[in-house]
Amino acid sequence: MKNKKIIIPVIAAVILLAAFILGVTGVLNLAAETPSGGHDTQIGFLITRESIDDFDMDAWLADHPDKVESDAEISAEDWTKYGNRLTARVIRKEVPDDGEDGTHTETDCVFEGVNGLRMIYLPLGGDESTFGPCIVDEGISDVSLDFKTTEAGEEVKMKGRICFAPRTDNECFWFNPVFQTAGGEVYALPGEFMSMGDATRHGSMGMTQNTRETYTSNGQETVVRSLEIAVEIQGMDAPVRNRVLQFSRDNELLKTDEFEPGKLPESIVPLPETDWFLVDTETDSTEKEWRNNRRVFSRQDDFLTAFMSREDGICVGQSCEIRWNGEE
Repeated sequence: MKNKKIIIPVIAAVILLAAFILGVTGVLNLAAETPSGGHDTQIGFLITRESIDDFDMDAWLADHPDKVESDAEISAEDWTKYGNRLTARVIRKEVPDDGEDGTHTETDCVFEGVNGLRMIYLPLGGDESTFGPCIVDEGISDVSLDFKTTEAGEEVKMKGRICFAPRTDNECFWFNPVFQTAGGEVYALPGEFMSMGDATRHGSMGMTQNTRETYTSNGQETVVRSLEIAVEIQGMDAPVRNRVLQFSRDNELLKTDEFEPGKLPESIVPLPETDWFLVDTETDSTEKEWRNNRRVFSRQDDFLTAFMSREDGICVGQSCEIRWNGEE
């Protein structure tokens, strides 16, 4: 896995998601429930541009003629038996705490030889609230994590967006579900896909998955852990130039700097009179209405962000620190 990652500690939750297929535009909402017990739990997605499916369909058809006639779905057990599930290498290492004595454990899951984007939550297990890492690769932008603890249990929400500049009329993304076994092994199975083309480059596709693990106490159902995970693919035009403009409180233009995509400095010191920034991104669109994208950043923002397009068409944001205190 060559992508940079973000590892964020959050309250651990057990996740079970369903793979999905979606058309050109729209939002798909799915719901699933898992019983307590020694089951494999879905903990996220490995998003790839190519299918990882090497399922032996001929052998499955020969062994399950009744399922073919009833149009039954292939079970997770059959995927394991007839397909080669993609096992991740789980890496745990001790790293120093920031500004403190001591260390903490960072966990990573690497799908070797596969180019993809990971959006994975790693529960640590147990019936009590425990902290676990969330792994999100660089190509997933605008990531947000939210959690709360209630009398009924824990609720975790995880959202992210993939910004993408289509280059052909048939660009596909496979959402391969990632599971964790009771013993801690992590693996991915082939999933369904969403597609986007040049004609729909300004549209978006989305999926929201709600899952929960429950237990029964005194004949009443109580939610132990629940998770909502939302992924959106947003089409956009490829950035070709970024302009960073500084304005006063009276909206007077004070300064303009121009940068190539991906060439923002690590930090910028505003002029003393600067009250807000405008980041004007020029794109390669041939349509006037889509040629420029603009984003405003105020004194409440510590960073400004501009997009750049990678070779694979995925657009990622580059952040630049705004040093309002004037220090270099």
